[in-house]
Amino acid sequence: MIDIINNALNYLGQQSISSIDEQNDRARKCKQFYDVARLELLRKQDWGFAQEEVILNKLPKENYLERKFVYAYPANALFIKKIYSKESIRLRRNFEYRVAVLDGQKVICSNEREPRAIITKDVQDTTLFDVAFKEALSYLLATKVAMALTGDAEIYKLAMQQFQLAINDATLVNKQEEPTVIHNESDFWKVR
Repeated sequence: MIDIINNALNYLGQQSISSIDEQNDRARKCKQFYDVARLELLRKQDWGFAQEEVILNKLPKENYLERKFVYAYPANALFIKKIYSKESIRLRRNFEYRVAVLDGQKVICSNEREPRAIITKDVQDTTLFDVAFKEALSYLLATKVAMALTGDAEIYKLAMQQFQLAINDATLVNKQEEPTVIHNESDFWKVR
């Protein structure tokens, strides 16, 4: 984490820090905004290192919000990208569900059995981040702390421009890691 923070500070022309717990404005502001920036960036796109397929755990409650089944919202999920079941895929129909809160717990309500979800995890381990993500995160953090540390709107604007370039680059790199989907030949072409 400290390398990402120091890159952000260096982009702003600020001195590096040795620890996030240092007693100075640079460390305090970076500590304040690091997780905000990390979570914001994780939400911006489907980062390969943060995606996971999980089986949703059925809860004992039934018939809630006009849905037969209630499932626990995955604890490590920042958000859910997609929910599906073998049945919904087989029948080529959308998986219908609702996210709600039941007895203080975030849940997923559906009429489908045995659902799976593709989630974006709340990844905190920086060794899992790819280089392009780290670069984009450094620039995003720089935009969050720029005005507080420099008071210079031009430095903020430059950091924001650099962030846009970095996120565009990170998006391209991330897309290259996505698998190529080969669709089965349709029934129409099989008969010909």
